[in-house]
Amino acid sequence: MKPITCPITSELIQSPEFSPNNGEFSLFLTAFEELDILGSGAFGTVVRCRNRADNREYAIKKVQIGSIKEYGVQKVVRETQILSGLNDECNIVRYHTGWFESRLNGKWEECSDGALTSNDKFPCLYIQMELCERSLEEILGEGKMKEKEYWGIFEKIANCLQHIHAKGFMHGDLSCRNVFFKENEVKIGDFGLARYLEEGGNIEEVHINVDTIDEPIISKPPEKEVSMKYDIYCAGVILLRMLSSTVEDEELDPYWTWVAEKTFPPTWEDDLNKFLSSLLHKDPAMRPSTSEMVSRVGIFVLSCHGQERKVHIVYMGEPPHRNFSAQSTHHLALEGLLGSVELAKESLIYIYGKSLNGFTAKLSDEEVAKLSGIWTESDCFNDDGFGPPPVPTSPATTK
Repeated sequence: MKPITCPITSELIQSPEFSPNNGEFSLFLTAFEELDILGSGAFGTVVRCRNRADNREYAIKKVQIGSIKEYGVQKVVRETQILSGLNDECNIVRYHTGWFESRLNGKWEECSDGALTSNDKFPCLYIQMELCERSLEEILGEGKMKEKEYWGIFEKIANCLQHIHAKGFMHGDLSCRNVFFKENEVKIGDFGLARYLEEGGNIEEVHINVDTIDEPIISKPPEKEVSMKYDIYCAGVILLRMLSSTVEDEELDPYWTWVAEKTFPPTWEDDLNKFLSSLLHKDPAMRPSTSEMVSRVGIFVLSCHGQERKVHIVYMGEPPHRNFSAQSTHHLALEGLLGSVELAKESLIYIYGKSLNGFTAKLSDEEVAKLSGIWTESDCFNDDGFGPPPVPTSPATTK
């Protein structure tokens, strides 16, 4: 392979670089300038690089194939396959491309004494991704955020997780180290342990080398089965870590003891304690679904911003099908609006009979904005209680 030069100015455009290990051409060494190591783990090393063509910086993950016996090429490339299927989600670290080289090139990992080590016996997969500025782990270490900001972060994590699960994947290694920030946007990354939910299998495979991680073992779910409920537990640990950083009492136990014992600070509200306990329940079946988690988080976010749920009357009209009662229709409508059976039960106050064919429920301004044919309590309430609302022009529908 020859150097590439400009035909007009004869300026050198690109010079091919070859692996010092075996003398073969290396796309990584040719196309990128390696700057520094961002992090290392059981499955690979992530480095910050500058692309010589566009002069932009990227994160490139190097994964050696065969360095861990249980992880052959099919399991290694699963990360690139899953990432490429999630590129439509803005809250996931963007995947650009991936390629193989017969040997590892460049930096691998840094020892405690600052020396660089490498193992060049194995072929290597290179994964090019967008570069993020810092992780949630680093932000927690700074301790500068308030509870309202943490709820905003967790809402984006929950929505992103819902998208991942809807695509048929589980993350499998969700933690504060794998939540990143780029220009104040929350990004979930490191899909090295991600799985297709339909695969099933045993979670012990995912726990490989877990002792290399600093977090206590209690931060991982107790079950072995692959499911989206595994990610729900990990999300609960992240939320607890964020909220615990806002507690000023230095004599309180570390957050991981709260995970194990489900004992939270006395100043926290009962609704929050119940929500955390449900996320961290030992039985996966007792944890909420992703959609239920998203709905509940939305309520806490509204509360943090001072938005209360107010009582509204919703006119639904006659049931669309004879096989369904008005009550069933209204229940389903509220569940669809709130995204959760449990939230619908909590919100529902009263179901009107055939004379009104509607229901009364506590709704936020955001939820009300999604409906037509709705009235606030001030339009319908008098000394005798709730009366018929103004005559509607049409039944409530989602806008």
